[in-house]
Amino acid sequence: MSDDKPKCGAKLFIGDDFGDNSATMTCDLPPGHGGLHQETFWRHNPNDLDADLKPALVTWPFDERLHCKKHGIQPSGFCPACIDEEFEDDESEPISF
Repeated sequence: MSDDKPKCGAKLFIGDDFGDNSATMTCDLPPGHGGLHQETFWRHNPNDLDADLKPALVTWPFDERLHCKKHGIQPSGFCPACIDEEFEDDESEPISF
């Protein structure tokens, strides 16, 4: 899809099977689309690096971004504004050792 068109932006947060890395998939379909979210990207066949790039497609059924009732859709799985407000409202004393 062209980068100048609005995109859905739904996220899928994934980690590799070794647990030492992660990736975020971002839906590149138009806002309000029906059905599954998807991201299309281009990659080489790892067994033939001289081959041309081929499209790869990942689909998923739900948006993993946080939908904060107070601050709307957040780009990740938490709401920074709510965390900031929690600390602003916290009247407890710091722990001293």
